[in-house]
Amino acid sequence: MPPCLFSEVRSLAALIGSLAAFSVHRLFSCVAGVVATTDEAEAFQGVNFAVLIGGWPRKEGMERKDLIAKNVAIYRSQASALQQHAAPNCKALYN
Repeated sequence: MPPCLFSEVRSLAALIGSLAAFSVHRLFSCVAGVVATTDEAEAFQGVNFAVLIGGWPRKEGMERKDLIAKNVAIYRSQASALQQHAAPNCKALYN
């Protein structure tokens, strides 16, 4: 199964996919492909290794606890999708 790239920004998903595919194929010849999607089920279907980067950007006036609360919600959703759709032996790396 090819690795997947997940993007919360729907309008940029296609652009991110194109850039990721170009970068990954240039840098890592052993990678079979890249999927850019905003659907967690599609993104994590059958993956063996997931690298989850990003999160909610800190905005002016936000306290650290506000930022952590936003990011916990994002990663909780992704962890649930990984549990439901990834390969049983999937390894995940979180930023």
